[in-house]
Amino acid sequence: MKRTPISLVASLVGLLTLASLAPLFLYGGPGWRRGGPETATVRSLGVDPSNANIVYLVTQGSVWKSTDAGAHWFPSSKDLCGFYLTQIAVDPTRPANLYVAAGDGVFRSTDAGASWNASDDSLKKTYMTSVAVDPTGHDIVYAGGYYGVSKSTDGGRTWAAQNTGMESGEVTRIVIDPANPSRIYALVPFTGLFRTTNGGANWQSINTGLTTDQVSDLALSGTTLYVSVWSKGAFKSTDSGTSWTPLFPESAFNHFLSIAVHPTDPNIVFAGDSNGQVQKSTDGGAHWQPFDCAPGYYHYTNSIVVHRQNPQTIYAGGDAGFAVSTDGGEHWNARNTGLTGPEVAALLLDDQDPLTWYVGTTHDGLWRTTDSGSVWAPVGQNIPSKSVLAITKVPNGNAIYASYADSGLYKTTDRGNTWVQLGEDKLGNYVADIALTATSSHLYAFNYGVYFSTDGGTTWTKKSTGLPSYPFAQMASDPLDPQVLYVGYYEKGMFKTTNGGETWSEIGSFNMKRIRGFAVDPWDASVIYAGTDGDFYRSTDKGATWYTSGAGLQGSQVYSLAAGPAKTVLAGTWQGTVFATHDRGETWSEFKPRLPSDTSVWALGWNAHNGTLVAGTEGAGVFVGQYGVANPLYFPRVADGVAGSLKFRSTLVLVNGGDDTQATINFKDATGQPMAIRLNNSTARSVHTVNLKRRESVSLRTPGTDPIKSGYASVTSGPQVTGTLVFSFYANGVCMYESGVPATPAMYDASIFFDGQEPGRDVGLAVVSASDDTDAKVTFRLLDTSFRQLAVREITSIIPRFGPGYQLARYATEIFPEITSQEIKRGVVTLESDQPVAAITLRQTDAPSQAFPAEVPTMCTFPVIDRRAAEHHRWLGTDYVYFPQIANGAQGAIKFQTTLLLLNAGRTTEQVRVEFIGADGQPMTLPLKDLGQRSFVVVDVGRGHTVELQTTGQGQIQAGYARVKAPADFGGTAVFTFWENGIRLFEAGVPAVTPLRNQCVYLDNLEAGRDIGFAIANASSSASDVTLKLFDSSGVLKVTRDINPDFGGGSHLAKYASEIFPEAAQQNIKTGIIAIESKEPLAAVTLRQHGTSVPYPGDIYLLTVFPVVPLLP
Repeated sequence: MKRTPISLVASLVGLLTLASLAPLFLYGGPGWRRGGPETATVRSLGVDPSNANIVYLVTQGSVWKSTDAGAHWFPSSKDLCGFYLTQIAVDPTRPANLYVAAGDGVFRSTDAGASWNASDDSLKKTYMTSVAVDPTGHDIVYAGGYYGVSKSTDGGRTWAAQNTGMESGEVTRIVIDPANPSRIYALVPFTGLFRTTNGGANWQSINTGLTTDQVSDLALSGTTLYVSVWSKGAFKSTDSGTSWTPLFPESAFNHFLSIAVHPTDPNIVFAGDSNGQVQKSTDGGAHWQPFDCAPGYYHYTNSIVVHRQNPQTIYAGGDAGFAVSTDGGEHWNARNTGLTGPEVAALLLDDQDPLTWYVGTTHDGLWRTTDSGSVWAPVGQNIPSKSVLAITKVPNGNAIYASYADSGLYKTTDRGNTWVQLGEDKLGNYVADIALTATSSHLYAFNYGVYFSTDGGTTWTKKSTGLPSYPFAQMASDPLDPQVLYVGYYEKGMFKTTNGGETWSEIGSFNMKRIRGFAVDPWDASVIYAGTDGDFYRSTDKGATWYTSGAGLQGSQVYSLAAGPAKTVLAGTWQGTVFATHDRGETWSEFKPRLPSDTSVWALGWNAHNGTLVAGTEGAGVFVGQYGVANPLYFPRVADGVAGSLKFRSTLVLVNGGDDTQATINFKDATGQPMAIRLNNSTARSVHTVNLKRRESVSLRTPGTDPIKSGYASVTSGPQVTGTLVFSFYANGVCMYESGVPATPAMYDASIFFDGQEPGRDVGLAVVSASDDTDAKVTFRLLDTSFRQLAVREITSIIPRFGPGYQLARYATEIFPEITSQEIKRGVVTLESDQPVAAITLRQTDAPSQAFPAEVPTMCTFPVIDRRAAEHHRWLGTDYVYFPQIANGAQGAIKFQTTLLLLNAGRTTEQVRVEFIGADGQPMTLPLKDLGQRSFVVVDVGRGHTVELQTTGQGQIQAGYARVKAPADFGGTAVFTFWENGIRLFEAGVPAVTPLRNQCVYLDNLEAGRDIGFAIANASSSASDVTLKLFDSSGVLKVTRDINPDFGGGSHLAKYASEIFPEAAQQNIKTGIIAIESKEPLAAVTLRQHGTSVPYPGDIYLLTVFPVVPLLP
């Protein structure tokens, strides 16, 4: 049989990323833009030694670059997204080489910050806080962190520890003597200083005369060293650190955070203090003169650099951003244009004016915009502290409250123009959080306990009986009952009052847990959410019992929560991602695309007036997007029609797991033009609409009798609607294969398996531009199994233009002829796009040497893995995902095989563990190709590498499931293969799934011989009550059935719908859904069987994957 052209193949594949709710439904998410304000908390500065105009700075979440001495800034953090950055160093001899110390090791750029690469695995997950480059140009680099000093002799590619003689502690500054690069100094706060004279081989303490260990920075000129000291100013050494002399009296209290010295005159020294000033001495530290750099109490100056070739030019970075002096430090100019890097601790979107927002930063005070983030201005300048902890507003009122570290609680009634302090006598100068009651008439403030005010903050009463006396906590008020309030502590537990604070009782088991994100569901007061540094917790009974995580959130640390549209709740994470739930936290879906910086999301807000979503980050300011209730889904390949003996049909199945909604279906051709298609008995048109009630399902099928058309479909609907498109291919009246894959959201970068190991095997790819108005620039790359690049192809070399709404459909061998010419059997194809795209991929096997019926062509779905989410993430830890149905063995003429394929789309080598489990929850031993009998496999998988585990098909028939423990950046599929009389009749790609407590499968008995088989696995170690409910296509409940006895921990069940619900046939129920409700989370998959009506080859036994859909409780 001739191979079917991909231009006629219609199907789609969903996103399979093991960290997400793969691949059921994902919100389209906003397209993000940076929203200011133009300020930053600068951690470190780096300057090109040969060009005083080229400056780099590091905020907590980004690297920024200026080519005009700070007049304008732009991000320079590609490949650094999501890493906590601490310090930057510029190679003195090759200034295009940059190094950044980060919370996950050291990163290196060889192109002046255009791109970055991580060091080897020796520093992976190691918190590094300092970096310095040997000035001799020999690729020698030193890095310091929590575990001392490490050294690289190959330009930061590999590292080795160099700690002999050094006490334990965090090395925050390394200084190399340019006259003798083997002499190096290291600063360890709360320990002191160390020196080596042999390039790090041995270290010795050099603290003689240093009367404090509160050291903060170190500077060198010749043999003269200066060390800045928190609370005591600075110390000086003129003998390379052997002895030290204080520069201030013992009673002095000068907070020096940073220090720098003239490169040739050691008497000229600069120090940054905590009052927004740079202090200068011209006599070796005997006398100092302060100069305003960033005026204001608590504006720390964290970094100072004197340009080596032009010492009159000095740069300073701190809590108010960047400043430069060109006259030796006596006059300073703030330069923050384009620099949006503050640490946002609090966020308020005005409920009466959707264009007005307030942002509270940790180091630069409170800011306000009145035009949705285009222009910002600081407010509350009369408030001494610049560290905002919380901000809230009385709904539909004028009163806004803001709490500060070191200044207490303040109130404004004129949109922030003037502020007055509240409760100074009771609340003091530190208020950790503020909250309003449900009626907004009462105000709570937290300072070592809960204080209560009924008059807008004028008077206060302490109501803390039963609460720990501890400063760090958050409050969450009940949206309906003003007497109910929750307090979540940082390591001291969680407490609840039901009588307005008169008494408190502890709830949950949160002692020693650091509660970060904390809220009561605004739509359902019985649901409480608590994010910690470890797990995410949820209660559905007002705190009496708690569950960990929610499907899709595994491994994510939730730091912020907010109300969204249509009863959604939004969550921002430490990993820099934003999620949404539409079912009270049972399942969560990630926004795509991710934030451009992926820095931690400390604050979230959504405006109901215009759908604006604002995310406040740790070190990258705010990002702005639009988020409504629409849920765009893509089916990137649709075909219908007949040509000679060949026929194509497409069946679109939609299931609504949420509230009533309308779905709009748009069909378009390859150039984005409307394409008229008939569905069921409708007339041909390009736009179809269908109303879907709660738990209603619909099956829409093309006739297959018209002239052939091919293109794609997009569906816009409510957030709980998902679906699948089943592509059917007929030859001479026989259905050769059906391929069903779930809907796919838009993405930017993706990885795809390529498999050509058998004759006639190829992988087809269809890509749709999801852009509204811009041509997409798409690059395809072909990589071998070792992640070595073999070929690169731009999409415009294949078609002239890839405009908005365009589509490309090709086989991998058509995109890359090198696959055939170089006989490449396996690898990875990646695509990179500057605009959102949707993609599907299918593996087709059609041996050219054999014709039907000696051979049957097969088609199965393969995963499309979102590389941007995988590569630009903070390490999320590991969690389990499931392949709920695998089988192996032979009986008579029948044989079953399962092939498990995994791809590491991350940036480092990772370890995965694959376990095979039987129906009783016990290990199941299977015969694996080249590995023998195994019940589990542990394997290290390199970056970009694939793993294939294939059963042999030998032995007695066994069925069960696979559980995979892997990092978040793995994708995979299990290919289920059925043979009869030596002929492979079908292959079905079973996706990886995340366990849920409320879900459903689609029922389809429209044709004779059809049945729905589904498999469930108990992901818990505890037995679970499981209830199955049969609904007809209108969402009407018909039958309820319990699984008895309870479904044991780890157990597996595989049944046909007709076995569990014989009523479906008795009541002539052709379509509908089967709801699966359980106490414990279950992993589930469903397969539609097409039984033969006449003997082979007149008809072929087929199996098609259908989606499992989350349900609202």
